[in-house]
Amino acid sequence: MAMAAAVELHRSTRRRRSVSVKPVSGAYSNLFNDLLNTDEASFRNFIRMDLPAFEYLLSRVEYRLTKVRTHFRQPISARERLCLTIRYLATGI
Repeated sequence: MAMAAAVELHRSTRRRRSVSVKPVSGAYSNLFNDLLNTDEASFRNFIRMDLPAFEYLLSRVEYRLTKVRTHFRQPISARERLCLTIRYLATGI
């Protein structure tokens, strides 16, 4: 009984960790969104795939690429994962 009280006291007195994550503004957040909104030729040059083909592939694999959101950070979206994977496989960069 005393052990359970000690454990409960320890749990109630420990501090919560504060995690701050700086928003990332990399190639995906800047370039990919611009490519979607401007012209399809630039999108095809960057991804090496047509937009309809990309959207079709995303619809087929999105459920496998989606991760669970935690309290610490927001997961990388399925669209971003697919975009980066295709870009890497197409160019090696």
